[in-house]
Amino acid sequence: MKALPGFLYSFKTVFVIMICLGLAFTLRSQVVDSLERIVAEQPDDQSKVDNLIQISRNYFMIAKYDSSMARCETALRLAERLNYLPGQGDAYYIKSNIY
Repeated sequence: MKALPGFLYSFKTVFVIMICLGLAFTLRSQVVDSLERIVAEQPDDQSKVDNLIQISRNYFMIAKYDSSMARCETALRLAERLNYLPGQGDAYYIKSNIY
């Protein structure tokens, strides 16, 4: 079996990586959409804070920093109102990553 020339091997590798990244972004977007629907119907409790944090993380991972910050701020305000310290810590941590 004949080996691929170096430039074709590199091109093939880059192409596969780009397809994988595209699929990852698509899957993250679907996760965010699902979580957004769940959060819209949730009462204001700790699990809502946790879901907002998860949405914020997913937006961060797909480089939607404005959306990530908006969900993070919402989670932080709710966590402060509930006196939910782990939620506050997570929100501040994500905010520090965004900045």
